[in-house]
Amino acid sequence: MGHYLALNPPRVQYLFTDKLLVEDASRERQAVGIIADGPDTDAVLNPLGLHKYFSWILVGVQKSRLLASTVGEVDILAGRLEWNDHGEFERALAAVIEEKKGKGHPSCIELLAAVRLANAGGLKWPPPTDWLVAIEAKCSYLSPQAGSISREHVKSTKASTQKVAHLRRQVNGLLYAGFNRVALLDVIATGPNGGDWLTATYVADETRRVMLQDLDKRLPAACPAGHCVYSIGAVAGGNEASRAAVSADWRRAAQDSPLLVKDPVVREHRKELEGNLLDILAALPKPLYLKAVYCDCPDCRQVHLEGKQCSG
Repeated sequence: MGHYLALNPPRVQYLFTDKLLVEDASRERQAVGIIADGPDTDAVLNPLGLHKYFSWILVGVQKSRLLASTVGEVDILAGRLEWNDHGEFERALAAVIEEKKGKGHPSCIELLAAVRLANAGGLKWPPPTDWLVAIEAKCSYLSPQAGSISREHVKSTKASTQKVAHLRRQVNGLLYAGFNRVALLDVIATGPNGGDWLTATYVADETRRVMLQDLDKRLPAACPAGHCVYSIGAVAGGNEASRAAVSADWRRAAQDSPLLVKDPVVREHRKELEGNLLDILAALPKPLYLKAVYCDCPDCRQVHLEGKQCSG
């Protein structure tokens, strides 16, 4: 139990409410928090070149903190973690292998060694900023009053010409900011709908399917940004932050941004971005566990560790 708590420490969960996403007016913010701090982060981060247990994540960071004269926020900004000394990890791994004497799956042995080393302060901080990814999130939902799963019962779809043009500008803004990879994340909340795991999984997947015609028009073919559709349904006994069935589908893979190579203005943006990020991260406490999630808190207007009680 001790190692589990080190990996997933007790949290205040100020990012989350007790409401289901389909009932919450701030569902987009809640959905982003659930994805960043939940067990299925790998479905989103891995295709962007990051590992869910070895990443730092900033949720809802104001763009004005990153680049001058910009507005709005980056829903998820993430980069990789690194050890102070990789030799320390090798020694920690050898110690766990000796302790377990061949018992346990190799991936679990490595994770246990990593958790112990993180607990001992072995993570480099501030972390590297050589690989940075940014995610623009949108959240639609299946109406709780829906009698069937159909396109007409999915709300807040952002499917109008004006909404699509707006989200394309947002994605392009992230590309021109100088991130290595950028993705559009469409979250579809489907509510409790029956309550059990199998039903929640079916409803999540079917709701994603009826939305595909709209979703596949989100980004132009030439855009290097990726597009992930993350359909999530609550399971009886809690809301999506604690019990959820997920259907994650990458409709298009994220490409390395060509602008970092071709556009000198974007390269200058990247320098500014990295400098400001290092200042932000250096002011934050070094994480003593894996994954490191921080939030640009809308209540206290400070960037702080997810789970820290703020004054509001």
